[in-house]
Amino acid sequence: MCNEKHDECQHFVSAMRKPYNGPQETFKEEDLIADEPFANFQHWFGIAVDAGIHEPNCMALATASKSVCI
Repeated sequence: MCNEKHDECQHFVSAMRKPYNGPQETFKEEDLIADEPFANFQHWFGIAVDAGIHEPNCMALATASKSVCI
């Protein structure tokens, strides 16, 4: 029964997904318009909204450090 519920839930969540196929861009340090991170975010968010990107407010945050060893 647990597996059946898991499969049902997974199917439901999968049906909600939307494709995010579009130009892939990598931001580089030289692309920054200001030293203030919120100004850069506001600029990039405006570009996404103007481009008609579906859910421009969907994002992920990742951090890294040179001191972390894997």
